[in-house]
Amino acid sequence: MNRRLLWDIVKFAVIAAVFAVLYKTGKIDFDTLWLATASPWLVFIAALFIFIAVVFTVERWRRLLWAVDVHIGFRAAFNLTLIGMFFSIALPGAVGGDIVKAYYLSKGQSQRAALVTTVIFDRLLGLYTMIVMGTFAGAAVWAYVWFSGSPPQWWSGGVQALIGFIFALFAGFTAGGALFMSDSMSRTRFMKKLMEVVPFREKTEKIYSSIRRFGNNISLALTAFGISFFSQFFLYGSIWILAVALELNELTAAQFLFVIPVCLLINAIPAAPGGLGVGEIGFGAVFSLFGYGKGVELAVIYHAVSITISILLGGAIYLIHSRKEGGMVTLKRLEDEREEISS
Repeated sequence: MNRRLLWDIVKFAVIAAVFAVLYKTGKIDFDTLWLATASPWLVFIAALFIFIAVVFTVERWRRLLWAVDVHIGFRAAFNLTLIGMFFSIALPGAVGGDIVKAYYLSKGQSQRAALVTTVIFDRLLGLYTMIVMGTFAGAAVWAYVWFSGSPPQWWSGGVQALIGFIFALFAGFTAGGALFMSDSMSRTRFMKKLMEVVPFREKTEKIYSSIRRFGNNISLALTAFGISFFSQFFLYGSIWILAVALELNELTAAQFLFVIPVCLLINAIPAAPGGLGVGEIGFGAVFSLFGYGKGVELAVIYHAVSITISILLGGAIYLIHSRKEGGMVTLKRLEDEREEISS
């Protein structure tokens, strides 16, 4: 049996096991999920907010492409992004969504490594934005407890450790990004020695050179970062609307703004398509730290809405695009592309 196919089977078996355990232990309340059907207009607005967040991420990626002197129209970038989302959900084991975007964009281009780097950097920028949002919200929660005089019941060691971990992530990502995007750092003896011993030296040097381009264009990088913030606000708004639909109204604004970035960071762990299973565990655990339930149900309804958007819109765009590419034979090309990039 193909090793990758076996790994995909294992992943889906783990996802099924996670949901089975959540169901058996009563962590998923179907009566709570049923509440969403009583407010279909809220679910629709949440879906609209997720779509707007995607639109902002498309523009963020376009700005990052400018750093490597690649200019594509918004429609083309939008199509590539939706196709990537479709593949990430529908065929997670065959080709990842990021590889799909890189494949279609790099065809006929000479600076292939630079184009692939923009896709990776775009993903990292999204993660960094979540970390920044979580850091600010964590600081607000900490300040609230400090000035309130008496710690609330939910101010446990677990919450404090989680806030400390987010602060550490912020410090690490910020320091690492500053170092690797610094042009002066690239001229140091340490970095030159490092480039001599890293595996796949030629490809690594090309990717590192592409990363420095973002550092050399600070205004463009900051613009992309600002766009990423707008995207996150709409994404958080969609989750808040879904929380309202599920009648999850116990969290304060500061708590919610801290909890959601942390939950989405856990959801972003690439262990399962769309964060299925991982997100449910993460949402449930983080919400329980504050003494509240319904975190698992919120993750389920969020996944249902976002995956539906990815499959319906992304799938429709891919089917239209695949006709121009000669049909589903494109899948074989994408598989070959993944092997070449990962080797």
